[in-house]
Amino acid sequence: MKKLKMLTSILLAIVLCLSFVLPTTVNAADGSIGKDEKKCSITISNQVTGHKFVAYRIFAADLNVVDGVKTLSNVEFADETLADDMLASINLEFGRDDSNPEMPSFKTAAEVADYLSGLVGDEARQEAAVKFAKAVNEYKSTSYDLTEQPDGENVKYSVSGIEPGYYLIIDENQTTLEPEGSIYSRFILEVAGDVEATAKVEGKPTLDKVVGKKDAEGNADYTPEANMDEKHNTANVGDSVPFKIEINFPNLAEYSSYKFEVTDTLSEGLTFDNNVTMKILGVTTGEGETAVTEDMVLEKDTDFTVVESTEKPGEVTINFNTILDKYEKNKTLVGKTIVIEYSATLNDNAKGNQEANTNTAKLTYSNDPRVDTSYGTTPEVTTETYTYKVTINKVDVKNKDAAWGNSQEPVGSHVKTEGVLSDVVFTLHRVTSPADAEKETSEKIGETYTTNANGQIALPGLANGTYYLIETEAHAGYNKVLGKIYFTISAKYDAENKNVVVNNAELKAEAPSDAKNEASIGVIPEFYADNSDVKFSNANELYLLITNSTGAQLPSTGGVGTVIFTVVGILVMAAVVVIAVKSNKK
Repeated sequence: MKKLKMLTSILLAIVLCLSFVLPTTVNAADGSIGKDEKKCSITISNQVTGHKFVAYRIFAADLNVVDGVKTLSNVEFADETLADDMLASINLEFGRDDSNPEMPSFKTAAEVADYLSGLVGDEARQEAAVKFAKAVNEYKSTSYDLTEQPDGENVKYSVSGIEPGYYLIIDENQTTLEPEGSIYSRFILEVAGDVEATAKVEGKPTLDKVVGKKDAEGNADYTPEANMDEKHNTANVGDSVPFKIEINFPNLAEYSSYKFEVTDTLSEGLTFDNNVTMKILGVTTGEGETAVTEDMVLEKDTDFTVVESTEKPGEVTINFNTILDKYEKNKTLVGKTIVIEYSATLNDNAKGNQEANTNTAKLTYSNDPRVDTSYGTTPEVTTETYTYKVTINKVDVKNKDAAWGNSQEPVGSHVKTEGVLSDVVFTLHRVTSPADAEKETSEKIGETYTTNANGQIALPGLANGTYYLIETEAHAGYNKVLGKIYFTISAKYDAENKNVVVNNAELKAEAPSDAKNEASIGVIPEFYADNSDVKFSNANELYLLITNSTGAQLPSTGGVGTVIFTVVGILVMAAVVVIAVKSNKK
């Protein structure tokens, strides 16, 4: 039994998935401690509510003071009747059997201690500690529940009046009040007096997700400068919107199987592009001078699979199938960042203006190595993509100041109902060059857009940016607007009200305006909010009022120009006659 003292010392150095700082130093005189002073306590601090920590006494020990420090001696099994069964369990976990001369069964605790003390290397010791603790876990006898107590912004769990020794601490509650679930944990704790431990949680996965924007080369940009922020952006209908998920690689030390399943749900306005990539950042392989650190790129359909649900439209499941195999080959993966990227196209079903097109992700993971079907989930993380509806309203210039009415067409609810011009054709372009660029570049959006019987066009959803329209065909008998009609959309996410508003919609100075052929821009319903007779269906919808005029821009044949030239000709002829008459008189 004396060798068990060595065994327990090793256990202190080889902790499981959670490690603790154990302050055991006290000011005391050397020697044995009186019976009343032998009572101890355990406090686990810096926690959240909802845990159920239970302390199981595995080893009993005497409490003494050596060089002013409390120590344990004469370590024994807390329940000697379990010694044989515990050794059998240890032999099973370590694969020890008398039929194997190279790995015979442990006969005593001293043999177990000798084996553990002879291990070399942190990896070998950690693996042995996991097996040993799993074996010990099967023989829990005397137990103490730790009581939850407020502790400032956090909570702590404690128990007092217990005997000294070595305790197995287990979080028995798998449905804690942490969001959506927790992770099973257990560890060995030396109790030599009043012990306070601060848990350093390792191995519990967390998930984060961001939305971005693709640049001209198709590369994803997730910076706030390119978007509203990391969780909100704007996009044009037809744009491919990039998404990135980050998850920390979990500690799989005790698992023989592990579920790692990401569920990503896209709203109706987003179409999955089925282009998932997965990698693990900063993985080091090799040792010494041959060590190389680079991202580990995972292979689709081998390392991970992607499945689109046929029963739940928009639901995509991503399974990391080889995660346990990757861990077994490289334990340093624990804590590394797993990155999942893909894109989705904003489609014609996209919601506009203040209504978001959402994308929600969560991770389902194994949380108890003892039970293959025990799972936890991370909190759901949602990103929001916005697009803006712009309605063109085309009218005769004489009607630009007429009252606004309500359209019966589905494309919008605000329209000038007098003097509307149908069959006017436009092309739409998005400016792609920076604002300070010497030369403007642009890309065409769609083919052409034609006003309906109410003089309206509903443009596809547009993102923040600068655009221009070119009128290619006018209404019969009307002049075309000459030049480009520029307009800018600048929307921002309002975190306080949790919506998006257009706070800057304007026409650029270059917009054509000659009093007859002009354009104006506004935001509905802000511009006419005080008009109770006009009802607007979409808050923050943009409108472009563009006017046209009739009449010739150049003189027509047989018109006033001909009269002018005729009069001038008569005057010239008369002058010639007068000059001839005067010459004859001379």
